[in-house]
Amino acid sequence: MITNMLPIDWRDLQNKVAQLLNESDIKAEVGKKIKNIRGVVEIDVFARETIDNRNYDILIECKNWNSKVPQTVIHSFRSVISDIGANIGYIISLKGFQSGAYEANQFTNIDILTWYEFQELFEEKWLRNYFSKYIEKHFGALMTYAESFVPTWAMELNEKDSLNFIELHKKYEDLGWLLLSLRNMSGIFSKKDKFPQLPLEKNKYNIPKILYEPISYRELLKVLHECCDPAINEYRKLRNNVINT
Repeated sequence: MITNMLPIDWRDLQNKVAQLLNESDIKAEVGKKIKNIRGVVEIDVFARETIDNRNYDILIECKNWNSKVPQTVIHSFRSVISDIGANIGYIISLKGFQSGAYEANQFTNIDILTWYEFQELFEEKWLRNYFSKYIEKHFGALMTYAESFVPTWAMELNEKDSLNFIELHKKYEDLGWLLLSLRNMSGIFSKKDKFPQLPLEKNKYNIPKILYEPISYRELLKVLHECCDPAINEYRKLRNNVINT
């Protein structure tokens, strides 16, 4: 899953939905007011996805109620979608839906989803457009330092620093391979391999144990910073010994 953190209220649910869509390269905004044949209606989250130069409008209702959503909400939302002419609508409920809601939802262009089901629906797009780019931007240096071939600057290190470089390579090589697998998105771009699922398979990599704890990708990014930022700084200190001489 993208995140295991539950929204704290309806406003937070709206913001998290819009954030996820924007990170997935789908333009989204919260509380958009749209004119329709009946007047003006405010949409919890309005999103527009462009595919092959064609725009697809998405309307989303966010329900953080203490009870399950009834079928009346489905009927009302279906009218809004029809009046505006949107392509599809989603109703996201943290508490789920009554049985009548599922019946009312049949044969409509509305999907009714829990927060986790909504994440699953857009997970692949989010991984490709946000997660893999984040890995490259923030941890790309470590992937370069931990590669099998020796970088040019490392060949200029003195004997002591050369030994330190070898030790760092042994220490962080597997961490670099993990980052590479996360960046390459092998599970999305190639059917032969599977993208690393969470929690990470234990003992597959020689990495800090804390990296085996996250069960969602957003939380994994936080832990990666704890492990990778110090490693990058260690490599950079050695590199600076050459650059500054």
